[in-house]
Amino acid sequence: MTNEELFTRYARGERNFRGINLDGADLSGRDLRDIDLSNASLSEAYMEAVQLDNTCLRNTYFFQTCLDGAGLQKCDFTDASLGYCSLSSANLTGARLVNYNLSSAEFFHSNLSDADLSGSQVDDGTELDNAIFKKTKMPDGTLKGSEA
Repeated sequence: MTNEELFTRYARGERNFRGINLDGADLSGRDLRDIDLSNASLSEAYMEAVQLDNTCLRNTYFFQTCLDGAGLQKCDFTDASLGYCSLSSANLTGARLVNYNLSSAEFFHSNLSDADLSGSQVDDGTELDNAIFKKTKMPDGTLKGSEA
């Protein structure tokens, strides 16, 4: 599916795009809230400042995807993979990143308030420097943040 076909179908009210292949797509700056992209492939997609609040991204595959500045509030990333992705300054408030592969993902200055990262895999390359943590459930199940 091309970017334009996705945008046209979304504008007509369609929200179910399960299993879609958008590898290399440029979705930057688009408002795609409430879309279902579960089981989709978004490898090497450019999604800077995309608005995906309340989106279902279960089992979605991201690899080297740019999500800098993205609106990802209350997204469900359960069992998804974000290897080598950049999420700098992304808003992940209330997001579910349960059992998520966060290998070498970058979260510089990202808002992870009320996010659930329980069971997620992190490695030495996972960057959480200067991320915002408030009542954030960490991969080991502990809460992090001044109001935890």
